[in-house]
Amino acid sequence: GKDSSVLNHIVRQVDSSIPILFNNTSNESADTYKLIKSLDNVRILNPEEGFWQYLKNKNFIPSRMARSCCGIYKHNLTSDNLEHDEKYLLFMGMRNAESNNRSGYETIHNFDYYPEDWTCGLAIRKWKELDIWLYVFLRNIEINNIYRMGYSRCGCVVCGYRSNLEEMITEYNFPKTIDRFNVCKKVTFLHTRGGLD
Repeated sequence: GKDSSVLNHIVRQVDSSIPILFNNTSNESADTYKLIKSLDNVRILNPEEGFWQYLKNKNFIPSRMARSCCGIYKHNLTSDNLEHDEKYLLFMGMRNAESNNRSGYETIHNFDYYPEDWTCGLAIRKWKELDIWLYVFLRNIEINNIYRMGYSRCGCVVCGYRSNLEEMITEYNFPKTIDRFNVCKKVTFLHTRGGLD
């Protein structure tokens, strides 16, 4: 996304040899994969089980109230691919303004889902969205084409945290993905006096 692209630009001005870790959720747009493949020194972390297979095997429907996607396809995927007895400084493009949870993050942050010796640098945490876009335009940074479709953020194509507008954009631009996910069309509940059968 734009935050990661800006952070990448900043970090690589300091040290261009720092690798990018891309967590392949297997639920990304083709534009995301195209952008990732255009970058140098990228290590793609692939899950053992893809997103759609996970949903099918676990009979699970992610939503705002119940989700495990970030844990499995981001935090765990990173943890599974790095040596736990090594010390790491991981730069992450998280910003305080993104959510209530992230509002309390510090510039040097340790997440409980990573080992103690893994420190996360949140260099742009105080930036507002306007700061991000101004930096993108000032530095002529290539961004994910998905923003040109009207999305406010990248990430998983199907996500319980998408706005209603972004869900409409997804239905328009990714109808096959929506059809694959739209379990409401596949499951019928019969309402009877005794409840649901």
